[in-house]
Amino acid sequence: MNWLEQLVAEWYEYQGYFVRRNVLVGRRANGGWECELDVVAFHPGLRPLVHIEPSMDSNSWEVRAQRYARRFEAGRRHIPKLFEASRFRSVSSRSRFSGWAARSTTPSWQAARSG
Repeated sequence: MNWLEQLVAEWYEYQGYFVRRNVLVGRRANGGWECELDVVAFHPGLRPLVHIEPSMDSNSWEVRAQRYARRFEAGRRHIPKLFEASRFRSVSSRSRFSGWAARSTTPSWQAARSG
């Protein structure tokens, strides 16, 4: 876990969320895992569930879009199994970028999808 993941996880914990970090999901038949989810947060009172993938990489936006699309799709498939006893209102996927290469906190591919 890097400092950005730690910061995000602690912020959600401070806000009253139950947080799981570095969650391995999608066990493969031949060993290993399909994906690691960086931060998954659930608020028992408000019932939203949030999947966050912080990043400090310097890859192009196209490479990031492909990687995050794969991770968020894996999250949509596997996160409900992590919280089977709870019924959550919605699942939100978020990515955050830090460093000099970051253009904004919401990449264009994500803004276009939500807007």
